[in-house]
Amino acid sequence: HQAYMSAVAGPSSSPPSDVAKLRAEVVSKKSKLEAEIENADDPLTLYDDLVKWIVKSYPPQYLAHSGIIEILEEAARKYKDDTSYKSDFRYLQLWMTFASLADRPSAVFKFILKQEIGTIYAALYEEYALVLEREGRYVTKQLSCAIPDITQILGSRGSI
Repeated sequence: HQAYMSAVAGPSSSPPSDVAKLRAEVVSKKSKLEAEIENADDPLTLYDDLVKWIVKSYPPQYLAHSGIIEILEEAARKYKDDTSYKSDFRYLQLWMTFASLADRPSAVFKFILKQEIGTIYAALYEEYALVLEREGRYVTKQLSCAIPDITQILGSRGSI
């Protein structure tokens, strides 16, 4: 999942010309996506492939110049009410990538949980916990559960 996500701070200088060429390629690929999406059997695949290509192709320090945020917002909003994608790991990954680039990632994770997107995957809770930890927010309440006394299970035998 780390290769898929990358927290990015925008660079202070303008991107070099090779990044500008990459941006033009993103625009071209996005146009192709828009042309194909209506007839696609699984339109989420088109967004997933484009986002993965952007993350793989862009130097991390210039990812903010890639248009990825707008693409992620579009995909996230477009399918947020589509129940067929709520338990799709690719959709969850798009949301978590969006969260990694957001100013307030914990707010995005709250929304993900409220919408019940990907709640069957441990990765959601792991990433959310990391976000809360980075924000300095920790769970301080002890969780308790009833663990039976081993002697109650074994009885007087004392062994298994």
